[in-house]
Amino acid sequence: MVSGVDFWEGIQLAIDSLKKEGSKLEIQIFDTKSSKRKPEQVVADSSMQNTDLIIGHVTVNEASLLAKTASKLNIPLSMSICRMMRVLPAIRIL
Repeated sequence: MVSGVDFWEGIQLAIDSLKKEGSKLEIQIFDTKSSKRKPEQVVADSSMQNTDLIIGHVTVNEASLLAKTASKLNIPLSMSICRMMRVLPAIRIL
């Protein structure tokens, strides 16, 4: 099982590689574990409408919510399932 830290470090490596290749990215981080915003509030955020990709390290319960939102908004989704919510980066490709 991948820890939240390992998952995040992998995302950071991918972002750095894409930027080095000249990709223009706008990255929004939604960390529901350390913030007061609940996952339901994050997926209801209007910025999700302009998201091109969602990557999440989520609990089983939150995976369902995220999958429904991604499907509704036609956003590709990549998840790692964990015991506790960590980070939900939403990437917008410019």
